[in-house]
Amino acid sequence: CEQARGRCEPWHINDADLESMLQDIPVQNKNDLIDYAEENRNSFLENALLFSETSGTTGKPLQTPRGMIELNWNTRNQMYAYSRILKKKQDRVAIIHPGMLSPFIEATTFALMKLEVGYVKIFPIEGVCDYRRIYEVLVRYEITAIMTTPSLALKVLYEIKKLNDCPALKLNKLLLTGEVVSEACEANFRKILNAECNVVAFIYGGSETASLMYGVGKGQYLPFLEDFIFEIVDGEVTIVAHDEYKVKGELHVTWLKGGLLPIKRYNTNDMFEVTVKKHHPFKFKPLGRIKTLKEGLPSPFRLEELIYSVADPIFNYAVNCASV
Repeated sequence: CEQARGRCEPWHINDADLESMLQDIPVQNKNDLIDYAEENRNSFLENALLFSETSGTTGKPLQTPRGMIELNWNTRNQMYAYSRILKKKQDRVAIIHPGMLSPFIEATTFALMKLEVGYVKIFPIEGVCDYRRIYEVLVRYEITAIMTTPSLALKVLYEIKKLNDCPALKLNKLLLTGEVVSEACEANFRKILNAECNVVAFIYGGSETASLMYGVGKGQYLPFLEDFIFEIVDGEVTIVAHDEYKVKGELHVTWLKGGLLPIKRYNTNDMFEVTVKKHHPFKFKPLGRIKTLKEGLPSPFRLEELIYSVADPIFNYAVNCASV
C-alpha cells in the first residue's frame, strides 16, 4: 500500500486476515518496553548507532536505541515530510528543541542534511543562549522556518517581541510537533507572524514509535502506512455521508520495518478521530491523551477555539479546572 505517498485508496484493502492476526498479539504498553530493554541490554550496546531515551517526565525513562535499519526508514519518513514544505537553497530551518537523548531530533537533522536544507539547532539556556541570541541567529542566517513545539514557539516569539528595535524576521513557515495542534492554534500563530505564514502540524510520533504521520493542515495527519499498522481500538463510528464515516478511539501502532525495540500493537495512550472517505486517504486527527479525556476535562480543541477567538494574538494562557 502506498497511501503514505498519497496514492492509496483505503476502501480497496481487505483487512479481515490482518485483524485476525493482530488479535493474537498482546497489546504493549510502556512497561512492557522497559522490561524488553532491560532484557536486551547487551544487544542494544552491540548494535545501536544512536542511544536515546524518553524524557522520564511521566515515570521511569524508556531506552529507545536506534540501529541502522530504523534510523534509515525514520529518516526517510522525515525527509518526505520536510520535502513537502521546504526547498533547498531557499529555506533554512531553526530546530528549537532541547534535543538531548531524542531520536526524533537526530533523525530530523539527518533528513535535512540529505535534503540539503540548511539548519541550526538552538535552545534557550540561561547564561549560554538567551532569547536575544536566538533572535540574532534567526536574523543572521535569515531563517525561514522554525521546527518546535507550539508552547515553545509561543515563548520564543513572545520574548522576541519584547526586544526593542528589532528588524523583522523572515519566517514564513512554522512546523509544529510534540503537542496537539488545533486549527485555532494555527490561526493564532498567523496573527503573531503574518497571515501568509504556513503553520502546520508537522509530524506525529514519539521516541518509542518513531515518526508515524505527517501533517496536512487543519490539525490533521496522513499516516506512513508503508512502515506501520494503525489500529483504532474500541472505536466509536459516526456516519458522515454514504461514502464517508469517522472512527474515534485509542490508537495502537505496530512497526512493519525492523528495529532494536520491536513495536507490536503499542498503545500510544492517545485518542484519535480518523476520517474514512471513499477514494481518499485516511486522515488522522489527534484529540488528546486518553487519561485526560477520560477524566472529563474540556477538549483542548474547544478550549483553544475559545481562547484564540479574540482579535489580538495570544502568547500564553493558563486553564484551571475546578469541580462544581
